[in-house]
Amino acid sequence: MLISVKRIVCAAAFILAVSSASAHANGQRDAVVDKRNNPVRDARGDCVLTKWTEANDMCDKKAAAPQPQPVQEKIAAITKAERTVLFDFNKSELNTEAMNKIDDLLVKVGSAKEVVRGNIVGYADEMGKDEYNRALSNRRAESVKGYLVARGFKNIGVVEVRGLGESGSITHCAANLKRQAKIDCLRQDRRVEIELEMMQ
Repeated sequence: MLISVKRIVCAAAFILAVSSASAHANGQRDAVVDKRNNPVRDARGDCVLTKWTEANDMCDKKAAAPQPQPVQEKIAAITKAERTVLFDFNKSELNTEAMNKIDDLLVKVGSAKEVVRGNIVGYADEMGKDEYNRALSNRRAESVKGYLVARGFKNIGVVEVRGLGESGSITHCAANLKRQAKIDCLRQDRRVEIELEMMQ
């Protein structure tokens, strides 16, 4: 009886070994075959089956090489003052000061000139009607975008350009100021803020 048990164990071990070797050699075969291409059967006479495929072979699978990640540089890392452009009262054209500010920003950005995503947001002061100020602030943002394009920026179409009018006011002026004094006081509200994420 002991001999019979040993033979069964040996037969099972043999079948297992043949299953593994043949499955690996025969790709996606459902039935395990021997060297003569005959199906291997178990003790009950049934075919030995396998689900081995090259895709799920954990032994021979090589780790996929990591994909290189694009080098990105964010203008957001630069101070807000450095990426904010100011405008003259009731104007949407870039003045010399504004163009110099953008040029300085380009120097800090360096060679990263392809835009991945970003925002160019224009603002206006409180003088004037809401609808007019919103349109004015949008024209200011478009002026900055146009200057960036002229300076060689690529894929600028992914940047959202919008004008928020006087809703982004950051100044606090005395109520009794005369007109010119009030215009001067509200200067920081007449601005465009640039937020761009670049690809090297």
